[in-house]
Amino acid sequence: MNNSNVCLRLNARGNRPDNPLHEALVDIGKDATRASEIIARIRTLGKQSTGGWTTLQLASVLGEVLAMLRPELAKRQFGVEAEMPPDFPSVIGDRVQLQQVFLNLIMNAVEAMSAWPGTKHRRISITGYRHQLAERPAVMIAIRDSGPGIKPEIAPHLFEPFFTTKPDGTGMGLRVSRSIVESHGGEIWVMPATDEGATFCFALPVADKAAS
Repeated sequence: MNNSNVCLRLNARGNRPDNPLHEALVDIGKDATRASEIIARIRTLGKQSTGGWTTLQLASVLGEVLAMLRPELAKRQFGVEAEMPPDFPSVIGDRVQLQQVFLNLIMNAVEAMSAWPGTKHRRISITGYRHQLAERPAVMIAIRDSGPGIKPEIAPHLFEPFFTTKPDGTGMGLRVSRSIVESHGGEIWVMPATDEGATFCFALPVADKAAS
């Protein structure tokens, strides 16, 4: 972040505000700030802190993540279809933590398809639905890829700490996602195996005002 700020000042001294480097440097600063916020929020998970919670629209949270991932998705020639109902209820939660859930699940789909030569149409479908959690109104997000799918014997272990099927994986992405979702009073799961692709879902209770 400090390096990007120095470069921004040097660029300004050159009286070149329209320099394309300016936008890139601003993005670097934003990404560095976001990374710092993610680390801080994840470290507070065990403390059950709700200090950063507010009323959120998941469509907005998803849009921010897709904007951040746009260069990576374009480089890998992946398409993303996102469909959220216009009257989708809001939830209460931590924006940065929920961004991390979307980021983990989307990148999980990207890596699954990248490693599988059988993927012809590399697409990720993200859909929002109304749902129920313990007879409470909730919203559900389903993220489906067109990769190799998940073997039935592997599915029960996906959310265990340090379990991974990737050579360079840490086995913590899905476990962290589960911790975040459950700390928000929600649930996360993987759908039963199909012929092609995998579908990960998570559900969160809607905000009280949205439920009324």
